[in-house]
Amino acid sequence: MRKNISFTVKDLVGFKNALLGWAQQFEEVVWMDSNGHTGGYSSYDVILAVDAHTSIRAESKNAFETLKTYRTLTQDWIFGYLSYDLKNDLELLTSSNYDGLNFPDLYFFQPKKIILIQGREVSFQYLDRVGHEMELDFGSIMESTVSDLVQPTPASDIRIKMRIFKDEYFNRVGRMLS
Repeated sequence: MRKNISFTVKDLVGFKNALLGWAQQFEEVVWMDSNGHTGGYSSYDVILAVDAHTSIRAESKNAFETLKTYRTLTQDWIFGYLSYDLKNDLELLTSSNYDGLNFPDLYFFQPKKIILIQGREVSFQYLDRVGHEMELDFGSIMESTVSDLVQPTPASDIRIKMRIFKDEYFNRVGRMLS
């Protein structure tokens, strides 16, 4: 079960920036922002889910069955991803591309804390066990300023190493298309 409380904010841009900064303290974070897009399938402008209560990781074999079981047992919001390589479980396909990240083929988590924004209304939906933290978290977010946020790493500290050169990439793509 989840507890729910809503607040109205005046400075939505500032609140969203502070909310992103606040979310950096958690290991599991999903941020979905419509960026002003409206459509028949959008219910919220922003959804933030943080702090896993439960989670699953699965590799290709039985990944979809694992997810189905997890969803049935959880019966709550879950957030996560399916990797591209799971296509091999659905079709008679194979791939052997380099995977330098080693992420699992499937990862989903049930967040302890979900924050939904629609217009200027912010709704906190927390699992019962952390429900007492909603007003404290809202106050903490409201007190944050942009200067409190973690500053990005200067570009000079980032080193990117190519695995493939541009000409070789285009040659490979050309061979695949012909």
